[in-house]
Amino acid sequence: MEDIRISVCGFDRFQAWLKNYGYWERFALPYAESFAAEKFLREYEFLIHSAAERFENFLANYPELAKRIPDYHLASYLGITNVSLSRIKRRKILT
Repeated sequence: MEDIRISVCGFDRFQAWLKNYGYWERFALPYAESFAAEKFLREYEFLIHSAAERFENFLANYPELAKRIPDYHLASYLGITNVSLSRIKRRKILT
Protein backbone atom coordinates (compact mmCIF):
# COMPACT_ATOMS: atom_id res chain seq x y z
CA MET A 1 0.00 0.00 0.00
CA GLU A 2 2.87 2.37 0.77
CA ASP A 3 6.62 2.15 1.25
CA ILE A 4 7.90 1.45 4.75
CA ARG A 5 11.18 0.59 6.47
CA ILE A 6 11.15 -2.15 9.09
CA SER A 7 13.63 -3.85 11.37
CA VAL A 8 13.24 -7.50 12.27
CA CYS A 9 14.40 -9.25 15.40
CA GLY A 10 13.44 -12.69 16.63
CA PHE A 11 11.33 -12.62 19.76
CA ASP A 12 13.70 -14.81 21.78
CA ARG A 13 16.60 -12.48 21.01
CA PHE A 14 14.49 -9.41 21.76
CA GLN A 15 13.27 -10.89 25.05
CA ALA A 16 16.83 -11.83 26.05
CA TRP A 17 18.00 -8.29 25.35
CA LEU A 18 15.17 -6.81 27.42
CA LYS A 19 15.89 -9.19 30.32
CA ASN A 20 19.62 -8.56 30.13
CA TYR A 21 19.14 -4.81 30.54
CA GLY A 22 16.33 -5.11 33.09
CA TYR A 23 13.56 -3.85 30.80
CA TRP A 24 11.45 -7.01 30.44
CA GLU A 25 9.13 -6.31 33.37
CA ARG A 26 8.65 -2.68 32.32
CA PHE A 27 7.92 -3.74 28.76
CA ALA A 28 5.89 -6.95 28.99
CA LEU A 29 3.14 -6.01 31.45
CA PRO A 30 2.26 -2.60 29.95
CA TYR A 31 2.32 -4.10 26.44
CA ALA A 32 0.08 -7.01 27.47
CA GLU A 33 -2.31 -4.64 29.27
CA SER A 34 -2.47 -2.35 26.25
CA PHE A 35 -3.09 -5.27 23.89
CA ALA A 36 -5.86 -6.66 26.12
CA ALA A 37 -7.53 -3.24 26.48
CA GLU A 38 -7.56 -2.72 22.70
CA LYS A 39 -8.96 -6.22 22.16
CA PHE A 40 -11.75 -5.72 24.72
CA LEU A 41 -12.65 -2.33 23.24
CA ARG A 42 -12.80 -3.79 19.74
CA GLU A 43 -15.07 -6.63 20.89
CA TYR A 44 -17.27 -4.16 22.78
CA GLU A 45 -17.64 -2.01 19.65
CA PHE A 46 -18.64 -5.06 17.57
CA LEU A 47 -21.33 -5.97 20.09
CA ILE A 48 -22.70 -2.51 20.89
CA HIS A 49 -22.24 -0.35 17.79
CA SER A 50 -23.68 -0.62 14.31
CA ALA A 51 -21.39 -0.77 11.29
CA ALA A 52 -22.08 2.92 10.61
CA GLU A 53 -21.16 3.82 14.19
CA ARG A 54 -17.95 1.78 13.97
CA PHE A 55 -17.08 3.64 10.77
CA GLU A 56 -17.76 7.01 12.41
CA ASN A 57 -15.60 6.03 15.39
CA PHE A 58 -12.79 4.97 13.08
CA LEU A 59 -12.97 8.27 11.21
CA ALA A 60 -12.92 10.20 14.47
CA ASN A 61 -9.97 8.26 15.88
CA TYR A 62 -7.90 7.69 12.75
CA PRO A 63 -8.79 10.34 10.14
CA GLU A 64 -5.43 10.21 8.36
CA LEU A 65 -5.36 6.42 8.27
CA ALA A 66 -8.85 6.34 6.76
CA LYS A 67 -7.51 8.36 3.82
CA ARG A 68 -4.51 6.09 3.29
CA ILE A 69 -5.94 2.57 3.27
CA PRO A 70 -8.15 0.99 0.61
CA ASP A 71 -11.84 0.60 1.40
CA TYR A 72 -11.70 -3.20 1.27
CA HIS A 73 -9.15 -3.21 4.12
CA LEU A 74 -11.19 -0.73 6.13
CA ALA A 75 -14.36 -2.75 5.56
CA SER A 76 -12.61 -5.91 6.73
CA TYR A 77 -11.38 -4.16 9.89
CA LEU A 78 -14.91 -2.91 10.58
CA GLY A 79 -16.31 -6.42 10.10
CA ILE A 80 -18.43 -5.55 7.06
CA THR A 81 -18.30 -6.02 3.31
CA ASN A 82 -16.89 -3.47 0.93
CA VAL A 83 -20.40 -3.01 -0.50
CA SER A 84 -21.79 -2.21 2.97
CA LEU A 85 -19.02 0.31 3.56
CA SER A 86 -19.83 1.99 0.24
CA ARG A 87 -23.49 2.27 1.27
CA ILE A 88 -22.54 3.76 4.64
CA LYS A 89 -20.24 6.27 2.96
CA ARG A 90 -22.94 7.21 0.44
CA ARG A 91 -25.50 7.77 3.22
CA LYS A 92 -22.97 9.90 5.09
CA ILE A 93 -22.38 12.09 2.02
CA LEU A 94 -26.12 12.51 1.43
CA THR A 95 -26.84 13.64 5.01
